[in-house]
Amino acid sequence: MTNKEKNELYDWVYKYPTRYEKGFMPDELTNVLSEYPNIDMKKYDEAMMGNTCVMYEGKFCMYHTDVYHALLCGIEGRDLKLTEWD
Repeated sequence: MTNKEKNELYDWVYKYPTRYEKGFMPDELTNVLSEYPNIDMKKYDEAMMGNTCVMYEGKFCMYHTDVYHALLCGIEGRDLKLTEWD
């Protein structure tokens, strides 16, 4: 992805109308992922492993930063970089 595309993705993720300020609920993540039908789900899932989160309604709520970096990995078909780990 170009820097412009990364910036656009960043803005989209952080401006996405989530129910909770902290991040994305599972159904919201399903909607987000539907926007990227060609995403490498293996790379996305690997990037999401071991991240921190909060719980609402008894479900995991994923922070914006983790979703953004996982999307980058899935879109670019690569592993999470050490500098992307929070």
